[in-house]
Amino acid sequence: TIQSSDVNAINEQAGIRSVCVHEDVFFVLQRALYFAELTDGAYDPTIGPLVELWNIKGEESKAEHTIPKEEEILKALKKVDYKKLQLLDGNKVFLKDKGMMVDLGGIVKGYAADEVKRILNEKGVKSAIADIGGNIYACGSKPSGEDWKIGLRNPFKSNGEYAGIINVSDTSIVTSGDYERYFELNGKRYHHILSTTTGYPVQNELSAVSVITPNSIDGDALSTALFVLGTEKGTKLLKNYSNDVEAFYFTKDKSIYVPPKLKSKFELVNDEFSIIDNVY
Repeated sequence: TIQSSDVNAINEQAGIRSVCVHEDVFFVLQRALYFAELTDGAYDPTIGPLVELWNIKGEESKAEHTIPKEEEILKALKKVDYKKLQLLDGNKVFLKDKGMMVDLGGIVKGYAADEVKRILNEKGVKSAIADIGGNIYACGSKPSGEDWKIGLRNPFKSNGEYAGIINVSDTSIVTSGDYERYFELNGKRYHHILSTTTGYPVQNELSAVSVITPNSIDGDALSTALFVLGTEKGTKLLKNYSNDVEAFYFTKDKSIYVPPKLKSKFELVNDEFSIIDNVY
């Protein structure tokens, strides 16, 4: 989001010309476009105009927020279309229409976690935890040889209290939820995960989704998409995508849909929640 960045250059030249970007930026955009196509836009890296319009950055500015006007939302929606993001030879990137904006907030922390993983592996580190704000990478296992115990946050508490604990080794855990960045108005919560269909924050049965995956960049994009899609559609997408990716779904009625493969690795630590076997 800084002015000197490749992403900012892409956005400033939208509808005008292509921009040559660093190979790392190009790689992230390739993965972003792949997941946009896989999820039919449930995750969309061109969501920038909507993100800018809603401007939901964190709890500290909740009182200042208002809901954008309907005509503003419709105008922003017209500028959101991953099919108009072109990746060209020579690491060049072009947004077809003026006013379009790339926003990689839904995937780039996953890329960062994977880079941490690469560096740790290169340095021969066998045991470590990397925490990048909602993206956890568990390198190997504990020095004792036991699995790491990673807390899955209670989406209804602001103090970091856990709903459950997952035992993992050498894997990534990425969570998307409605509790980190939001504002409340007239008793209703408006969070930062926006629908590319309605232009409003996603409203469904979910409060959070935690994705367990070898690659954090995949988990980052997928956690956003699964939150948008909901439990049933999200589970069907994962089944068709990979056997190496699993997801926990936390619903507003305090149910946790647990993937059968990870049931033995999961421990419920808050009796306000109930475990439901995910049979979708």
